[in-house]
Amino acid sequence: MKTIKVKNWVFLCLVYALLSLVALISIFPIYHMFNVSFKPRAILYEFTLLPLPPTIENYILLFEGTLMFRWLLNTFAYAGTVALLTIIVDSMTAYCLSKATFPGRDLIFTIILAAMMVPGQVTLIPRFIMFRYMNLINTFWGLLLPGIASPFGVFLLRQYMLALPSDILDSGRIDGCSEWQVFWKIAFPLSRPAIATVAALKFISHWNTFLWPLIVMTTQDNYTVPVGLATLSWWGGSDWGVMMAGSAISVIPTLAIFIIFQKYILAGLTLRRVQLKM
Repeated sequence: MKTIKVKNWVFLCLVYALLSLVALISIFPIYHMFNVSFKPRAILYEFTLLPLPPTIENYILLFEGTLMFRWLLNTFAYAGTVALLTIIVDSMTAYCLSKATFPGRDLIFTIILAAMMVPGQVTLIPRFIMFRYMNLINTFWGLLLPGIASPFGVFLLRQYMLALPSDILDSGRIDGCSEWQVFWKIAFPLSRPAIATVAALKFISHWNTFLWPLIVMTTQDNYTVPVGLATLSWWGGSDWGVMMAGSAISVIPTLAIFIIFQKYILAGLTLRRVQLKM
């Protein structure tokens, strides 16, 4: 028995050592990015574990020489608005597909599931042509509209709402609530973990989106952070200190969102129920 316990202990140590190594390898690129962003420009291309002496020169050059502050505002407005509109549209759609009964409900859900298998690149050219005829190129609405509904968000919220007890919803109807009040005052609050999951994933996804903002926005004033950072490269070389400073700033919001909502993201993706503190 003692030999078995020793073997189990050794096995666990090896597993944790391997996982720690994988974690360090995964974290190192992020550490190196921050390291380079604080390096003096004299030793920018030298490999050092610490930026000695640390300096914010790269960050000063970034904000003085580019429209980084404007790009940050654009990206916050874009990702935040998309996340807000997505949870409204997807939650209402999911409620209808989970708790309402009407002809064609299952067919509509099947079509939504099929849409999840269509890559965004397939619809890129038709979408651009349509938006050009609607005069939405280089506008905030042209950037925003394609992202306000998510098949994955509808799927996740529908599966979560299917597990909501129908007796609770019926009790609201008995008390005189309209169907909108049943959704907004009962179903929506009970689905907050899944809603938080969809909102966090949507914010992170659209914060990092590059291709569609690159195509639809034509002036630097309207660029998002990923597109703006891409303009810092030019043929023949790049200012890696400034680029790493911009990348470090751009990654902070997504890391913060994931750290804050990681419990709810995992609970929502596994359809577990947790108490969301507001």
